[in-house]
Amino acid sequence: MDLLAGVLAHDLRSSLGAILKSAEALLHDEDFSSRRVRAVAFVQRGAMRMKQMIDDLLVLTGTRLGDAMPVSFTPQDIGRICSDAADEVRASYPDPSIDLRLAGELRGSWDGSRMGQLMINLLAKAVRYGSRPIVVEAGCHE
Repeated sequence: MDLLAGVLAHDLRSSLGAILKSAEALLHDEDFSSRRVRAVAFVQRGAMRMKQMIDDLLVLTGTRLGDAMPVSFTPQDIGRICSDAADEVRASYPDPSIDLRLAGELRGSWDGSRMGQLMINLLAKAVRYGSRPIVVEAGCHE
């Protein structure tokens, strides 16, 4: 099963690479309206997230075969991560009613990709199964 998952993930990366290159080309098309550029940016962001999930599947396959799971802590702005996640969920669902409340210095050292994945998953579940409005608060308490 691990070998199948690894082969599938590897093959999916090639197709996803074509989607990402096409989105990149469209983002630089000067004839696109700002609305279309925004839509393509969501496609690109979603495809990047899919690429990360495929990479994670390859990592999982490797860890099941004895490798360690990599974590990449880099300087990140958790406010930007929350905002991007909310934008992506808003693009996926009609009228999700997400209220972001960001306060203070939100820079720190996190695995931005995994934090973004977490926020999108939480928000998507809140939109599907929760009540409105959905409130996301991020702040610095010193």
